[in-house]
Amino acid sequence: MKKSLVWILCVLATGCAVDPALRSGDDLFRQQRYDEAVAEYAKALLAQPDKHEYRLKLLESRSRAALQHYHRGRAELAAKNHREAVSEFTKAAMLDSSLEAARQELKSAQRLQAIEDQYREAERFHQKRNPAQAQKLLDQVLEADPEHGPARALQERIRSQRRILLDGYELDVTSTQPITLKFQGADLKDVFAVFSKLTGINFIFDEGVPSRSVTVFLERATFAQALELLQQMNGLDKKVLNEKTIILYPNTIEKKKQYEDQVIQTFYLSNVDAKKVLNLLRTMLQLRKIYVHEELNALVIRDKPDVIKLAQQVITAADRADSEVVFDLEVVEIGRTDSLDLGPSLSEYSIGLGAADQAGNLVSNAFGGTGAVYLESLSHIGTLYTLPRVAFDFAKTLGDAEILANPKIRVKNKEKSKVHIGSKEPVTTTSTSGELTYTNVQYIDVGVKLDVEPTIQLDETVVTKLSLEVSNVSNKTTTSDGTTLLTITTTNAQTTLTLKDGEPTIIGGLIRSDKKTTTKTIPILGDIPLLGRLLSNEVNEDVKREILLSVTPHVVRSLDIPAPQVATIWSGEENNFRAASPYASASGTLLPIRLKDAAYEGATASAAAPGLEAAARSGRLSFEGGGAIRPGEIFTLSVRLDEVSGLSRLPLVVSYDPLQLDFIRAEEGPFLKRDGRPTQFTSRVDVAAGRVHIDCARIEDNRAVSGSGAVAELTFRARSAGRASLAFSEHEPRGPAGSPVAVEAQGLDLEIR
Repeated sequence: MKKSLVWILCVLATGCAVDPALRSGDDLFRQQRYDEAVAEYAKALLAQPDKHEYRLKLLESRSRAALQHYHRGRAELAAKNHREAVSEFTKAAMLDSSLEAARQELKSAQRLQAIEDQYREAERFHQKRNPAQAQKLLDQVLEADPEHGPARALQERIRSQRRILLDGYELDVTSTQPITLKFQGADLKDVFAVFSKLTGINFIFDEGVPSRSVTVFLERATFAQALELLQQMNGLDKKVLNEKTIILYPNTIEKKKQYEDQVIQTFYLSNVDAKKVLNLLRTMLQLRKIYVHEELNALVIRDKPDVIKLAQQVITAADRADSEVVFDLEVVEIGRTDSLDLGPSLSEYSIGLGAADQAGNLVSNAFGGTGAVYLESLSHIGTLYTLPRVAFDFAKTLGDAEILANPKIRVKNKEKSKVHIGSKEPVTTTSTSGELTYTNVQYIDVGVKLDVEPTIQLDETVVTKLSLEVSNVSNKTTTSDGTTLLTITTTNAQTTLTLKDGEPTIIGGLIRSDKKTTTKTIPILGDIPLLGRLLSNEVNEDVKREILLSVTPHVVRSLDIPAPQVATIWSGEENNFRAASPYASASGTLLPIRLKDAAYEGATASAAAPGLEAAARSGRLSFEGGGAIRPGEIFTLSVRLDEVSGLSRLPLVVSYDPLQLDFIRAEEGPFLKRDGRPTQFTSRVDVAAGRVHIDCARIEDNRAVSGSGAVAELTFRARSAGRASLAFSEHEPRGPAGSPVAVEAQGLDLEIR
């Protein structure tokens, strides 16, 4: 009675605790305060986890709360409050993992937040008077978001204030304005004398530099571009002595050995083997003086500063942490046993008959002698017979067994992992040598053995090789010489799967069924109909076993793919390695300075100008194609030029929305090669920023084309329904000798339904 009263009080106490939480959750849900409702429903479900009604209400409130945070995040994103947007989208994704839109918006908000953080960092470097580092960060910002107004404004301020960096020196150039040089048949040293007056930099000639006649026509170039051009045209190289002086010498092996500095630098590697990087650097940079420090996994290199810088860029792009995945595995073995035991069971299936004394001792056996017996009198002898006892069996046995293993293992990309859940069974072998006996014991793995080898793709799908073995000892015997024999029942499965991150799959159907019938009866009598059934004992046994394997991968670390500005490395000419683009601007960035910037209004030195300027011509740059597009559909757009005159080269950057579109490929159009002349077409894509860089040009620069036609064909795949925009974030059409060709660019809006 006391126990019943205690149980009733516990139930009432639980009900009192649950009801207020449930009522409070319902009130908060009606008020659209879904976050607080989730907390109250969670309390109610924690108190009574078997209540499906509470579970459904909790799921509904979580879904509503996720949508609420998603819409708040979009509002914050529209207001350019990127940090708050990241917080809201993160909450939405955590509350409802099926809300894919929240994950997509979260990636977009994180990218924009990273851009803002880079811009603020660039501002700090600018305030600390470190323009080189600020310019590098601004290049990354504008690479990801070409329309970032504050970044472009800061870039213009840096360009107007910066000093020219050359071989690690800040040159004290008197003017940063663009330079125009026009000389025909002038002496080389006279050209550099004029160049020195325009820039304030002194040039010293090595005794090996000969006097020669020079013809050059250069317009609106930076200091570095002009110096590079004069060097290349006249077979010269340079060495910067200080911020005001540069030595020029012949570009020969002997002079390079005389003037070039050598640098020794040690590179410590974290993720790749030093020997593999050694082969990479020797192949790409033709290094000779390089040493591998195996104990520290480091490389020691001695070479020119430019080559050392190139080696550093290559190592930075190659030394990346590999991806890893966590496998959530469940191995279930279900066994069912159905046994029926029916009929009479005799204690012994035998009878005895013979002679016995008065004490009941058997004297003679009718079915086998007992040996010689001495008898004094037959009066003491009687007969003895035995009959078996009978027990009638009428029993049915049902059995269910379930063996569950739920390991979680973390595996590196392309590495093998092994899991064994079970036991090691001993097997003994006995051998004799003379009077000595040897016993050898070996252990065999029995249980669940699982081998996993993942290959993680760049799109975070996981190609998984699986090998499963489930075994158990079904019989164990020992021979007369002491050797142990095991009978092991084994089930194996091997497969290769391609799974998405978080996608579960089940491998089943590994079924084994054993049926066995055993009958015991009396000879002859057991064969008589009806009577034989009553005198027979029959045992029917039905055993079934099924094995299920559930696999769910979770990518916990993706491959850290370097940004385009890290993976794309200028390396100079074929036999002259350098860490900057030839004829690049003085800022040290990989991206060339756009010549239409307002800061470049410059000084001019002229001698016999040949009049190579071309008049600007108008044209139109646009997209052609689109139409009705469905999610998942692959479509092609043409990049067209209409009514253009005198075009030789068209570098451009196409921006697209990576959340709505997947870029597949870019192909050259027929416009520039319409007359059969050779052309050059290159393209590269920055998937994270959603930008396609294209450069199409005619090899013969002086043979321009005019008219209308397609210069490129871009192929995309539509990802999801919505609106997608494409635009020309950069375009610089050029005519012969690099003269600008004026065109108007027009973007395109697509509707994906």
